[in-house]
Parts: sequence; C-alpha cells; structure tokens
Amino acid sequence: MKLYEYARKVNKGIKQKKKDAAGKYLSPVRRIEKVAPIKNGRYVAMTFDDGPMNLPPNPINESYKCNHSLTALLIEILGEYNAKGTFNVIGTTQHNYPDKVGKVHSTTWGGKKYDHYPKFGKDKEGGAFNQKKLIKSLIENGHELSNHGCHHVLLGPTD
Repeated sequence: MKLYEYARKVNKGIKQKKKDAAGKYLSPVRRIEKVAPIKNGRYVAMTFDDGPMNLPPNPINESYKCNHSLTALLIEILGEYNAKGTFNVIGTTQHNYPDKVGKVHSTTWGGKKYDHYPKFGKDKEGGAFNQKKLIKSLIENGHELSNHGCHHVLLGPTD
C-alpha cells in the first residue's frame, strides 16, 4: 500500500513538472515552422486568431531563420503548399487603456483589464487598422478573413 501511495506522489510530481514547463517556451503567439499536406488527398481547415501581427514568431527557432513577421511567415509557408487559411482578424487593441501588464504565462499576460495583442505595449504591431499591408497580402494570396472583434476585450473574470 505504501509503495502505491509513493508511486502516486511521484507521478503527481512528474505531471506538475510537465505542467509548469508547458508554458515556458511558447508565448501566447505560437510558431509554425513547417506545414505539409497529407498525402492521400485529405484536407484540413486551418484558422489563425488575433492577427495580423507584424512581430516575429516567438520564440524564434534558430534552425529556421525568420526575417518576417508571424503573419508574413504564415502567408509564405501556406503559399509554398498552395494552401489557404482563415485568418480571424482583430481591429486594434491600441485604445485598450488604461491598463497594466499581467503575469507572464497567465491569462492576463496581455493586460489586467484588456487584452493587448500581440504584446502589451506593442498594440500598433497588431490588428487590421494598423497592419493594412498584411491584410492586403492575406487577401491577395486568397486567404479568408473573418472578424474576431474590434478591440479584443476580455469577457468575464480573469483572476
């Protein structure tokens, strides 16, 4: 019985370590390094939320040199495979003030009162109002745009 209890404690500790490490390497802005179609003619629907964004992927993978913003990189990679995506774009978060930055790796990382995308203090780098060239590029490359809200305001309790 004691061995069973000890094994449960060890397993719980392992799970907690994995959970603690889970958010350390991926920011709320995820990266996509490679997209490849499945061979047998199958298809997948891909959606990308909260764009467009004029900041590089985070974290930057040293094996995949990126001189583009995340949105431009997605357009490039999808274009290599003649693939199309649905981009759920926001208007802007630059007017979501006053506010203060939240704790990293929490639901309030982008602001306590409002969500600032793509990063707190970098609101002008994201959103359709500020990134007209990226919106134009998405349209020219045949991607679908949908409305993900104008100001990306958080709804409900955040703490």
